[in-house]
Amino acid sequence: AEDRARAATERAEEAERRAAAEADEEEARKTARKTQAEAAQRRAREERAAAVGQAAAVSAAVAAARLETEAARRAEEEQAAAQAESSRRTTEATEAEVRRATAVALLANGRIG
Repeated sequence: AEDRARAATERAEEAERRAAAEADEEEARKTARKTQAEAAQRRAREERAAAVGQAAAVSAAVAAARLETEAARRAEEEQAAAQAESSRRTTEATEAEVRRATAVALLANGRIG
């Protein structure tokens, strides 16, 4: 009877050890899954941050290109306006010179005065 009791106790202790070992293994698997999930989340956050950074860089480049284009357009408009003003002055000067030359010619021919 004592042997049977001892054998039963040993079987119970072995079953308890197996259960504890299985529980430890399950806990280790849970920890591993949690670690993998955290790593995946971290990678996803890093990828999102990189995508946001790239989008910001593209947006900044587009904005810079717009500013550059606008500045070039304004410069062209200012240059065209300056050329138009120069042409107008040249035309006025030429017309004044023609009037003066005409007046001189008329005076020389005695038609005025």
